Amino acid sequence: MLRHLPPGLTEWAVHPSVDDLAARIRDPHGWAVRTSDYEFLTSPRAAEILDQEDITLIDYRPLQRAWRTAGGLPASEATRS
Repeated sequence: MLRHLPPGLTEWAVHPSVDDLAARIRDPHGWAVRTSDYEFLTSPRAAEILDQEDITLIDYRPLQRAWRTAGGLPASEATRS
């Protein structure tokens, strides 16, 4: 999927998790996917692909600052960090 992202801002939501008893109890049907997501996202291969594709990972903080500056976030959301 990373190699086929369009230019610009893309939201890719993942919920990675380590494989432990708590994760298996919390998500009995999805823990394996969450674990494989974690293993990939923290792997040298993922870092290599991100670098090759010139992908910069960000969280919501830069977006919140941009929205706040543009007046696009409600005040209640603009004050959250």
